[in-house]
Formats: sequence, structure tokens, C-alpha cells
Amino acid sequence: VGIFSIVLGIASLVNLHVNKIQRRDAGTKYSYILLAGLLYMIVSAILTGTGQQSFFMKGYIAVLNPITSTMFALLAFYIASAAFRAFRARSLIATILLVSAVVVMLGRVPAGEDLIPGIAKVSDWLLNVPNMAAKRAISIGLGLGGSATALKVVLGIEAPHLR
Repeated sequence: VGIFSIVLGIASLVNLHVNKIQRRDAGTKYSYILLAGLLYMIVSAILTGTGQQSFFMKGYIAVLNPITSTMFALLAFYIASAAFRAFRARSLIATILLVSAVVVMLGRVPAGEDLIPGIAKVSDWLLNVPNMAAKRAISIGLGLGGSATALKVVLGIEAPHLR
């Protein structure tokens, strides 16, 4: 299944960017760069393999690792700004959420245990008891929803793929 997904993804990517180039949409130079990079990675993997010193790995390390680091850095700023907006202590529930988030964050880093001894145990309890209850509730809801949808499709009540 994984190989078919990769082939389908590459075919879709190539189709999308070739169509962009043919229509001369805005940003076609990026489509050229993407297709050239895709071709480089495929050809270098075929010719030199995927070992540590191959051109494929050099391209992977030189391009994909910085892109991934940039995405995680942007994600950290996005989460920080969302947390700032969400964790304003306007009500009792928001205050409990804010305090539990701070306890979990401090309990997950080594410096937190140095600042407040025993905070790691409280953090573990928050993650293993109330958080686990929420995870189980979500899993039960997903299971029931999936079963109901499957039953509707099997019984023909919902068959959008046949219309």
C-alpha cells in the first residue's frame, strides 16, 4: 500500500505542477524548481543509492532537514500565540487549564524538577488520569461513529459513491 501511495503521490505532484507550467500560473518558477528537485532525488537515488555518502542523502540532509526545522520553528510560534490567546484566565475552567498546562510543561523538562521537586509526578498524574479519560472518550466516540457509518453504508442508507 505504501509503494502505491508514493507512486500516486508523485504522479499527482507531477501532474499538478506540469499543468501549472502549461497554464503559466503565478509562481511557475517554483514548479520548475520542484520538478527539478524531484528528478534530482529520483536519479541520484537510482545512480548512487541511499547510503550515508550518496548524493541522495546529501540532497536530503541539505534541503529537507532545514525545511523541517523551519516548519517546527513556525509551529512553535503558532502554538505559543494560540496558547497566549487560549490560556487567558477569564474563568475558573480557563484558569484550571492554564495551571495544568504549566504543570505539565514544567514536569516534562529536566529544569522543572529542579525548580519544583515532585512536579514530574503531578505532571505524570495529569497525563495518565484526566488526559487518558479524554483520550478514551474520543476513541469510543470514533469507534461508535465509524461503526455507525459502516453500518449505514452496508445497509445502503448512505451510499454517496453510488450516486
